[in-house]
Amino acid sequence: MKLRITFCMCLMSALTVSAVMAEPIEVLNHSFEYLNGEDLTLKVMDSGVDDWEFATGPDGNGIEDPSSDGDVCVAIGGVDSVFQLLDHTIAPGDEYTLTFDAFYLWSSAAWDATFEGRLYYDDNGSREVLDYAENNFSTGMPDWAWHYDYTVNTTVPLGSPAIGKQLGIELAVTAQASNSWFGFDNVRLDGVLQTGAAVNPDPYVGEEEVELSRVFTWQIGEDPNNPGNPMPGLTGYYIYLGTDETAVAAAGTDDLSGIYRGFTAVGEESYTPSESSGPLVNDETYYWRIDERLVDDANTIGGKIWMFFSERTLPEVAEQPKDVYAFPGETAVLTTAAAPSPTTLFYQWYRGESPDRTNPVDGGDAAELSISDVIADDEGLYYCRITNDAGDVDTQSALLTVKRLMGHWKMDGNLDDATGNGHGGLGDPNFVNGKDGSAVQFISGSEAVVIEDSIDYFNFYPNGFTLSVWVNTTPQSGWIMFATKSIGLVAGFHIGTADISGYGFFTLREHNGAGNGDVISDVVVNDGQWHLVTGVFEPDTQLLKIYVDGELSGTTPNANTAEMLGTDIELTIGPGAFTGLIDDVQIYNYAVDPIGIALLYTDFNPGETVCLDNVGLQFDFSGNCRIDIADLVYIAESWMNCGKVPGCLP
Repeated sequence: MKLRITFCMCLMSALTVSAVMAEPIEVLNHSFEYLNGEDLTLKVMDSGVDDWEFATGPDGNGIEDPSSDGDVCVAIGGVDSVFQLLDHTIAPGDEYTLTFDAFYLWSSAAWDATFEGRLYYDDNGSREVLDYAENNFSTGMPDWAWHYDYTVNTTVPLGSPAIGKQLGIELAVTAQASNSWFGFDNVRLDGVLQTGAAVNPDPYVGEEEVELSRVFTWQIGEDPNNPGNPMPGLTGYYIYLGTDETAVAAAGTDDLSGIYRGFTAVGEESYTPSESSGPLVNDETYYWRIDERLVDDANTIGGKIWMFFSERTLPEVAEQPKDVYAFPGETAVLTTAAAPSPTTLFYQWYRGESPDRTNPVDGGDAAELSISDVIADDEGLYYCRITNDAGDVDTQSALLTVKRLMGHWKMDGNLDDATGNGHGGLGDPNFVNGKDGSAVQFISGSEAVVIEDSIDYFNFYPNGFTLSVWVNTTPQSGWIMFATKSIGLVAGFHIGTADISGYGFFTLREHNGAGNGDVISDVVVNDGQWHLVTGVFEPDTQLLKIYVDGELSGTTPNANTAEMLGTDIELTIGPGAFTGLIDDVQIYNYAVDPIGIALLYTDFNPGETVCLDNVGLQFDFSGNCRIDIADLVYIAESWMNCGKVPGCLP
């Protein structure tokens, strides 16, 4: 097991109660200064060293003259180790901290070595690892420099096979370049040793992500005079818990700060922090201690200081990214935000939907993602992963829509899709003279034009939609479709004429077929003349609009359209009972604005204009779609007219 936690140093408690203190355990010749009793000052290779053994013998090993705390250090050539069996017997609850210095002495190749500090126990001559920590010395670290205070920390639990065995230290090089030597020096070992104090804490020492509802438990200490048996004469436990290590070590039963949490009897080795006693909170380092009270109340066995980390707070998404729309060449910006975090927040944007992380966005490492000069390939879903020390959370996905023409069938002698998106028409059309070039002539019951690969395409209407058709038709009974991607009450869209009235209509239906979203024009379009009929869905206002010949002709709310699902029906042009001519069909993935729709009409009618009534023309008395001198004449003719009675009249 690799540990990263350095145990807290236990301090002397105030009053009559004491926490158990760390104390050094003797390591003989801890700086490798002696060989055959002689104090060395220069290197001696292929030799042993007093009180230590090399795993493979002295050949290739020995003593070198750089040192971190004296004149020489131990030198290990290649992969090997040096170890010492100590005059110390392991007891349950013992806590050990091994500390040593390390140095890359020399290498004929890259400076790269992996080494371990190990605590072991002797099992009939076999070195069995109690605990260890692995470290790496690599190119880029300061050459010819000592690196200090590598540590190994461990606690001996009840039931460990090491209990009652002799403790040892081993320093091992597990990997390094050939013809290399590695040095160790200044080996120290400290222990918090068993004294009958409570053992086996839960949360265990160094535990992370301890939930706030955790029930604390421990076990009665072992009788040091009768190993294997519980400490006799105990009546209960004093409980201490807080976030200040020094204060927890010093607190007694007269503490008023909240560290002292009360007393529990033997047989009830548990404690639950509560609202009244002080609950645990997130993102905190806690220290706790259990003192054992003897039967006569005259003495108390001070407990060890145990440490753990409470649950860390995951990032919280405060602002979800929203769908964005941009024309090609513009800059699209997606934004998210996280609530304040106790640790540093990091952001990374991805294409797709969570948790797919196969497409990280280059440069997308901030709360705001800016995509400049957008192109069609940038269109799609994006989400952000927000990370702190506790972990990560993902935002919802937002859709970037690149506003563009998605399908365009000019009907000029073929059914090709002029956008190049590959959605050409299928059928055996009858081409005739049209509004511009040729058009397709349909007779009721004739074959419709079916658009290729359109089942899963053109289903983007919840995010904005425009469908425009040039049509020339005459009165027919029933609801007649010019173009449709729906049958009956299935989700989708239609554009056509509304029954015998001849008014144009545009429909979006919900996924369940309920609540038809129909908008009907106030202009007849089946009079045997060419008309441009355009249906628009505006996602921001949730309005359906229909335009005839470039002018707004009807509006209706369609508040549930954003919930619509894509229909699995192909797009068809001129289906069913339709009789007439169809030319230049266009579909956009956004709501084309009134100016753009007016231009769709005037592009096919050079010299004509469309008057937009939403540009402040309330004073256009002359009706020429412009406020000019003619309108001032109307005002002048009525200037100073007065209708007050009495006053102006009679």
